[in-house]
Amino acid sequence: MKIVIIRHAEPDYENDTLTKKGFLEANYLGEYYKDAQIDALYSSPLPRALYTAQALANNKHEVIVKDWLKEFWHPIQIDGRERHNWDFYPRDIENYPVLIEDEFLTSSFGEPSNLKELYDDVIKNFDELLKNHGYERKGSYYKVNKPNKDVVVIVCHLGMMSILMSRLCHIPYTKIAQYFFVAPSGVTTFVSEEREEGLAQFRCREFGNLDHLRRKNEPHSKFGSFAETFDTIDEMH
Repeated sequence: MKIVIIRHAEPDYENDTLTKKGFLEANYLGEYYKDAQIDALYSSPLPRALYTAQALANNKHEVIVKDWLKEFWHPIQIDGRERHNWDFYPRDIENYPVLIEDEFLTSSFGEPSNLKELYDDVIKNFDELLKNHGYERKGSYYKVNKPNKDVVVIVCHLGMMSILMSRLCHIPYTKIAQYFFVAPSGVTTFVSEEREEGLAQFRCREFGNLDHLRRKNEPHSKFGSFAETFDTIDEMH
């Protein structure tokens, strides 16, 4: 089975929609994958993800909305400063290495916001979704109840992607969020590998693919990234 995780197109946060460029990105995404196999298409309920999913659906697929796929945004306090729970400064990690470890969820940073409870709820729903498609989580692997080559597409958000990837890859979600960036409308693909009969794992075979933009000579959006050098403030998004 393939799990395709797509970040929504360029967002207009102020108006809770996509920018003009974002709608263009979404349309290019739908055009590029118009003949691609899609057996189930899930989306966050937030408009920026939903509009992206609808463009991908091309009126050929049902978009199944899952509330638990909305952005995983829960502010925490670090040295008196409010930070996103998946976006830290380098010196924060230097001072508090636990921020990018599994123990972060149960640390003093996670407990006030009930982060572990919130994280576990997403994981429970994600595991249930995969079980419904034939792959049941058992410890660190998946029991294959119904081997298949279905393509399951999930349209969500950059923070949420780190949660889903953390489950598939056994990597703390904050570590993924801190060190990996997917541009808006980027496509990430995981494929099941059943090396032992009835037992599977998922391996990432594609990360943040933007071929649908490249073929149109459309530059990728920098939303969610930061300046390459500190003196280029205009590059901060």
